[in-house]
Amino acid sequence: MNIIFGEEVAKQVGLKHVVLELDTIRIGGSEPVIAYCVVETIPPETIPVADTAVLMHVALITNYKGRNWEQCELILKDLFGTWGADMDTFYLALHKRIAELKTATLDDTWSPIIQKSI
Repeated sequence: MNIIFGEEVAKQVGLKHVVLELDTIRIGGSEPVIAYCVVETIPPETIPVADTAVLMHVALITNYKGRNWEQCELILKDLFGTWGADMDTFYLALHKRIAELKTATLDDTWSPIIQKSI
């Protein structure tokens, strides 16, 4: 899996490849940047449903940002195995993150942006 940062790069790469949003990351006090991945090899059995899988992935990210954990878990069940091992690694990490968030007490300041220190 190749990771790229920024919407402009994603738009250009997306003309030739499947580009999926992963997370929004802020390093130190910088502006948040969206991280994307480029799906280079689409499993042959996935090609007929690739467009649907892209829409499901978009719905996953949208529901994650909206704290709709149960919907995320339903979508994840359908997405596992769709894009191959690289994306399954991301989906498993997100599934674990959601399990932790479901049991956490989140206030109105919770943000889906991942904060990293310098």
